[in-house]
Amino acid sequence: MQRLRWKRYRWPALLVLAVLAAAFGAVAKAHGDESSSPRIGPVLTRFDVMQTKRDATTCVGQDGNTYEVLRQVFTGTSVAEVPPADPNLTGALTVRSTLYRNTVSGDGIFKGTAVVVSDTTHRKTFVGTFAGATNGARGAGGLLVGSVRGPSDLTDGKLIGNMDITFADPTVTAVTGTVGGLGNPEHPAVIVQGFCGGENGDSGDSER
Repeated sequence: MQRLRWKRYRWPALLVLAVLAAAFGAVAKAHGDESSSPRIGPVLTRFDVMQTKRDATTCVGQDGNTYEVLRQVFTGTSVAEVPPADPNLTGALTVRSTLYRNTVSGDGIFKGTAVVVSDTTHRKTFVGTFAGATNGARGAGGLLVGSVRGPSDLTDGKLIGNMDITFADPTVTAVTGTVGGLGNPEHPAVIVQGFCGGENGDSGDSER
């Protein structure tokens, strides 16, 4: 095993900033559409996936512990609970994820993509990216950002929300979790549509 060079793994902070910038950039673009009246609604979904592909690399860290970079593909289901049985967020779920962790403490970070194919339309209705952190067996969570497009106007728009991993087996081959506070009411998720005028909603603040 090679010794870990920490400077090669500084992407997490940059990744989170990039995800946030992309999220708010996309929302700002939607804000500029004056023909779209605003709506913000809550989202609660459950997901359950199993590993279908795995590639692992290890190295030794500065602390002498073994570190692992785990690249995986998961498939399973996404089920919406709010709005109930929402066709945009209920369907087949494919997750591509990279997990980087200390195998001794369990502390780590992860990033990836998530795609939902609707059970109703059999088309992609959600495409998003996520990034987060884990304390091993103590828990894991992060931020999910994506676009929702499908047969239900109620949940078309930009999804921005918290995600929680509620269960992962020790080998990280089976994962279940929630988006939008179902596991923790302090971790909400919403879908944003339109805005109240102006590119970012506060165009008149500087003139007051």
